[in-house]
This record gives sequence, structure tokens and C-alpha cells, in this order.
Amino acid sequence: MSWSLAVLLTLAFTAFAQQPASNSTAGATFRLNVRQVLVPVVVTDKKGHSVTGLGPSDFQIAEDGVPQEIVAFTREIAPSAGEPHVAAASGHAAPDSTPGPAVTTVAPRQMWVICFDALHTSFADFTRARDAIEKALGSRSGAGDQYVLLSIGRQLRVLQPATSDVSLIRAKLNSKAFTGLPLESNSQQLTAAVADVKRRMDLYCSSCPCGRDAGNQRSTCDLERQRIKQELDARSEQFGMYDTAFFAQLRSVIAEFAKLDGHRSLVLISDGFTLMPGRELFAVAGAYLPNSPYFKVNPPRNMQSALDESLKIAAAENIVVNTIDARGSYSPSARPGGLLDASNAAPGSTGRQEVLANRRAGDAMRGGSLLQEIDSKWSSVEFDNGSALSQLAKASGGLYFHDNNDLQKSLREGLSDTRETYVLAYVPKNAAQDGKFRQITVTVDAGNAVVRAKPGYWADSPSDHP
Repeated sequence: MSWSLAVLLTLAFTAFAQQPASNSTAGATFRLNVRQVLVPVVVTDKKGHSVTGLGPSDFQIAEDGVPQEIVAFTREIAPSAGEPHVAAASGHAAPDSTPGPAVTTVAPRQMWVICFDALHTSFADFTRARDAIEKALGSRSGAGDQYVLLSIGRQLRVLQPATSDVSLIRAKLNSKAFTGLPLESNSQQLTAAVADVKRRMDLYCSSCPCGRDAGNQRSTCDLERQRIKQELDARSEQFGMYDTAFFAQLRSVIAEFAKLDGHRSLVLISDGFTLMPGRELFAVAGAYLPNSPYFKVNPPRNMQSALDESLKIAAAENIVVNTIDARGSYSPSARPGGLLDASNAAPGSTGRQEVLANRRAGDAMRGGSLLQEIDSKWSSVEFDNGSALSQLAKASGGLYFHDNNDLQKSLREGLSDTRETYVLAYVPKNAAQDGKFRQITVTVDAGNAVVRAKPGYWADSPSDHP
């Protein structure tokens, strides 16, 4: 992390860090060390309401299938901020008589980081998300709650440092600094690149065999395929450079966030993103030549390892990440590159319909077949673009909101999540610090309760996570 980025994040969280911590919320409550693993658990009923009043004897926890003994148990009950709770679960003893370890009840300080993905979010989705977060905040308040507003993309921007005054957050949502963020997005650049690949492949198919039955015999066509592949690699590398900076910023935000005490939640709002920059371009080209090896090769960069760095810190430091797909409910066909995208017939180019209409009647790549290939591959790309958001939420025990046009509701739920959390502590029976993933399973004896917890952690030493 660069010096300037570290300073920005330090300033962003300063107001929260300077608040006196409650005596009952020592930093150890939220840290992973070589002897103790801490697992925050949220328990709800089928309607999503918190199930309260549970004790240590209601929980069972296992690591890699091996039952573990709960050595410490904490109920974290944040100020309600107006959200209703269901009554305490019946049949459970009072905290001082619950079997097992002593029960500690605390009211931790809460910090919410609202983070916009300025690199991958389209202008239309960005505007919808901005309006939704402004309405979701409303007159929200909570004793000791703090909020930070920032964006990550081509550069990290701290738009509003830690504050308990949500009116300041709402004001920044309408500031020039915030409304200008879509100018940093790669969305339009990617749309133009996709349209260009379509035009290039249309021209290719006007003189070379295309479709599933196309061979690779003609040398002139082979050379042209090589040139197209080289161009796709170069464009993918350019997108990859931006994504490398994006993931570095995400890791830095989570790493700095981890240094704070209290209950820490990050809400990431994004259109989703591929972990293989340029995959969209290869998907379009591959629709024309489905069986060609040129466009089956993965783009030159894979960002999974960069995402894993953030996942490991979030899991180790118990930072909850709630992710919101700003696309809402959508048809992949209508997204850039899809069947209904306006760039399918870009003005001034050799339009797809014209090219295909002039092809011989028996060609395997007549209009319907080609458009089906494009739509099939694009649907796969659009679906996979949500996978990174899903990974972030799942690894941290957070929620992934998607396929829902009610962004305001998603944001409201994302900002109200984990108002009551049970923190289970255990000393792993497997004490090896070998860097391997340890799977955690938590179950609860509370009827049809829904249990949400992080699925595990990487058994690294504390020094591996700054």
C-alpha cells in the first residue's frame, strides 16, 4: 500500500479510532491469533428477524469436521436504530445460568464503510444506487455508529471520513466529487471495445469461415485470427492494469479497517466484475468461432489471487462484507455485448445483419445461430461477473444482494445486518499454522433458525495479516 493511500485511509477512520472503546469490547474480541479462533454468528428466523437470547449450549461448532469446544461466548447487541427484533428465544436460561462458558453481553461500537465501485459500475446503475443509498440512510441513527463514504476504482477517494452525522453522507452523495465518479468507470470503454470486436469479427466472417464447423485450413484466415487474438490480449492487459489497482485498493481498505476495534461492516456497491480482465472480449470473439483455440485461451491475467488477499483478511479479522449488485434484475441480452445491445448494429460499420444477410443460405452462421451464440456466452459472462461479489460476502459471513430491483431495500438491509451477533471462541484442536484453509461449520438448536457465519479461515500467523 502506498504512503498516500495509507494516509487517506488513516484519515478516513480517525474519528472512529479516537473514540474511547467500551471496557467490554477489547480488541481481542475481534482478533484471530494462534490460539483462539473467533466466529461471529448471526441467527435469524425464516423471515430474517434476529433470534435473541441464545446461549453457548445452543451452538455446536466444528473445524474441518472435528467438533470444537466453545471457550468464550459474547452477545453483541448494537443499538436498534428502529429495526424490530423478535422476542427472545423461549426455553433458554438467563445469561448467568446458561451452561458452558460465561456469557458476556456488550454493545459494541459500529462502523459502516459504504464503498462504491467506480471502476465497473455503469452511469445508469451508479445513479440508481446513489439515489437508493440516500433514501436508505434517511434519518438513520444509532448510538456510537459511524459511517465512512469512499470509492475505489482508478484511484481511492475518501469522500466522507468517519462521522455519526448521516446528513453529511447524504450531502456528499450529491457533491461534484461523488457525481463525477462515473467518469472513472471502464463501463463505456468496455462497451466500445466489445462493439469493436463485433465489427472486427463481422468483417472476418465476411471472407473467412465462421461457426462451429469452421476449419483452420486457410493460411490468410489463420494470420488474421492471430492478429485479432493479439489485439484482444493487448486490450485485456489494459483492463487488467486498472483491475490490479482496484483490488489493491480493496485490500488496503479492508486491511486498514481491520486495525480498528468494534463491529466493522463494509457495504460494497458494484455492477460486478470478472476476475479475468478482457474475458468479455474473448466471449464475443468466441461466439463467431466457438471451436477455435484462439479464443478459448483465458485472458492473460487472473485476479483470483488478488481477491483472495482481501478474503483472507476479512475472514481473519471478522470484517463483514455485504455486497450489492447494482444491476438489479436484468436480462443479460440487454447488457453491453448482449443480443439486444444497441452496439450490435453500430453506425458507420459493416453491420452484422448486413454481413449475415449476404452470406450463402446454407452457412452455419446465419443470423439466428450467431446471435444465439453471442447471447449464450454473454449470459455466462454476466453471471460470472457477480461471482467475486458473492465470494466477498460468503467468505466474511456477509450477505450478497442481487437480482433485485429494490436497491433501497437491499441497502437498508445491508446497513442493518448483524445488529445482534453471537461471537463464539474456540481453541483449534489443529494448531498447525500452515496457511491452509480451515472449514468452519456452525449449527444451532433453535427450531428452523437460519445460521450465518464465515465458512472458515486460512491458518496463517497473525503477522500475515497487517
